[in-house]
Amino acid sequence: MKPLPINTFLGKLRFFEIYDDFDGPKCFSAINRLEQLFLVYWSGDYVDEETPVTKWLYAPISHKRLDKLRRQESSIRDVFLKPEQCVYNVDIPFSEGNSTVNMLNQEQITQSNIPPDIFYLEPDEIEVCDKAADWNFELKIAKKVKSTSIASTTITKVIDTLSEIIESLMKDDSREQPRMYPLTATRGSFEVKLGTNYHEKSSVAIERLNELLSDTESLDEKLQDMGLDPYKLKDLLDVVVEDNLELTLQPKTYEYLSESISIKSDSLSKVINHLSNSTTTLIDSSLVPQSSDIDRIIEIVCKKVEGQIVRHEDIEGLNSER
Repeated sequence: MKPLPINTFLGKLRFFEIYDDFDGPKCFSAINRLEQLFLVYWSGDYVDEETPVTKWLYAPISHKRLDKLRRQESSIRDVFLKPEQCVYNVDIPFSEGNSTVNMLNQEQITQSNIPPDIFYLEPDEIEVCDKAADWNFELKIAKKVKSTSIASTTITKVIDTLSEIIESLMKDDSREQPRMYPLTATRGSFEVKLGTNYHEKSSVAIERLNELLSDTESLDEKLQDMGLDPYKLKDLLDVVVEDNLELTLQPKTYEYLSESISIKSDSLSKVINHLSNSTTTLIDSSLVPQSSDIDRIIEIVCKKVEGQIVRHEDIEGLNSER
């Protein structure tokens, strides 16, 4: 079974993501060299014809609409019944031969073997095939006043500060260093695709950030429990307020994060005032060699000041001379 046609006006296609695979891909997205994206659905094998063929439905689709499919905000059937542009029927012969592509009208689409109403993308079954599809979150940075533009330095600071906060909230007792990093940016806008080396941990971290911003009554206690430096959080919120921004962080799928979160400049004054007056002081583990235990560091420094010889075997919790 050959799902990708060759030598057609659709261009040279490659797999973008695979959504349903049973004895070969049956539903997937494909992209050509011009970055045109298609949603593809297997319409059946027809072996009784003079030339046995596999029939496929190809619908051009935008990245935004594909995002809705991944988040189960729309069904696959809707893409073919209400296409953004058109729907093509692609016949690929079983043996050697040229593929044929025909554009379908609305009546022909409804008479085709299109997906059932209940067919939605399952996040845990998505197989990423193209590097451009390998992302976890999308950050949208918008200006509340549309007539003014956002400085590039502001964009950089938002991304760096937000990534640093999420990475701090992702840390646990493991030795692995959590990371969140920008991958691609949409041309002409401030929509940035973000990747992470721990998808589930980063989703939990984003939920914790949302929890911090929604409840100021126990903010100090939560900052302490989460191990987040209040000054890191204040740095991010200051940028949002000073430049009158609105940040929206959306997951690629709702597999781990159940909803998007928004940070708006007009709702942060209470949180910023609280952070300004906060007496909570935390030292990030990245600033403390080998451990986030500040008491252990003080113990080592005191022994050094007293002229004692310090060996890691004599300090509880240390396992190397470093």
